[in-house]
Amino acid sequence: LNVITRAVSEINDMNTGIAAAAAQQSAATHDINDNIIHVTAAINELSTTAQQTTSDGGDLSQTAAMLQTLTKRFGHLNASNTSKNANTESVHDTELF
Repeated sequence: LNVITRAVSEINDMNTGIAAAAAQQSAATHDINDNIIHVTAAINELSTTAQQTTSDGGDLSQTAAMLQTLTKRFGHLNASNTSKNANTESVHDTELF
């Protein structure tokens, strides 16, 4: 009877140890799950930011192209006006002499 009592006591001790280990594993699993939720939220935020950055980059590229086109047009107009002014000055210079 003593042997059985000791065996039952050992089994109870093992069960208590197993229950404690299971509780620790459950807590660790809960912590891991919380961390995964936080990481997922951070990834989603980064993804949204990356998409916005990509969109902003496209907008900036279009604006730069438009500015380049306008600059070329202004350069052509300015060169044309400079050429016309030079011709006009030559005519005026000729008329003055």
